[in-house]
Amino acid sequence: MSVFNWTSPQHSATEWTGLASMPVRYWIGVVDDDPTKIANWATASGGPGGASVPTSANAVILDGNGNNPFTLPSNMTFGSFTIVAGYTAKCDMGDVGATLTVPGNNSLAGGGGGELDLGTTGTITTAGDFDFFSHAGTLTKGTSTVIMTGVGNLAGLDTASPLFTLTLASGCTVTVTESVGINGTLAINGDVSVAAGKQLWDNGAATTFGADGDLSGDGALTIRSPMSGQGITVLSATANITIAKVEISSPFAGAIIAAGTYSPTLFLVSETAVAASVLELDGAYTFNGDVEYSLTGGGSLHIKNDTNNPATIEY
Repeated sequence: MSVFNWTSPQHSATEWTGLASMPVRYWIGVVDDDPTKIANWATASGGPGGASVPTSANAVILDGNGNNPFTLPSNMTFGSFTIVAGYTAKCDMGDVGATLTVPGNNSLAGGGGGELDLGTTGTITTAGDFDFFSHAGTLTKGTSTVIMTGVGNLAGLDTASPLFTLTLASGCTVTVTESVGINGTLAINGDVSVAAGKQLWDNGAATTFGADGDLSGDGALTIRSPMSGQGITVLSATANITIAKVEISSPFAGAIIAAGTYSPTLFLVSETAVAASVLELDGAYTFNGDVEYSLTGGGSLHIKNDTNNPATIEY
């Protein structure tokens, strides 16, 4: 079953490469915005309604012939879930703590002209691609979570349209093909590679590395303006960071670089004349690459070793 992205607004199920054996359910939403109602689903684009509510055995398509709002009312599982370019309504993950799960080697893909609202407490779990906005559309990130568990690409969610919480789960193999922004917690627990010229950009509470965390590639991990208690807050002893560049930009007082081994070049950047550009080092550190400091807007860097004296620093 192959990974796909599809952006043409109207096609039949047989044109979905690799999914010919997966029955398709088209959203029409003629009754209301509730995807648990049979009348809102069709086996052909545009209807008629009355098809079964989709499950993990179905490919789900939101297109221009079913251009009505969709709101997730409870936990649901679809074989694949794709918004195509003709869909211009709102797809809402809701505010009821519901989870949309897309298992197997499928893509949770996008490119629609409408809006994806991730809600305040929802979760999207996918074992394939997560690529909603590489073409068009509006993301309302809310305070929800995206979890990637399998083999797939991550794209289309740049610093202008960031996610809130992103978890790259243990066992996943994820390639960041376009720059991705996160405003909450970024958890790297699997194999993650960032393409050259691209970045994982965290402007939130924490970046953590689990025991199976492996961050590689020719791109960059950027931690933007961490405040007290923020930054790289957890670095497992068995995690592996070999990405070409790690940049911590304009840290405020109490910002953290967790103790451990760093193989890439570590850039510490002060872009503004803040009163305190401070990093706390506490523990044993090994830097296998260069450590560089850039002063572009005034201010200075203070390695806080009066109360957080590193046990060792090795280069």
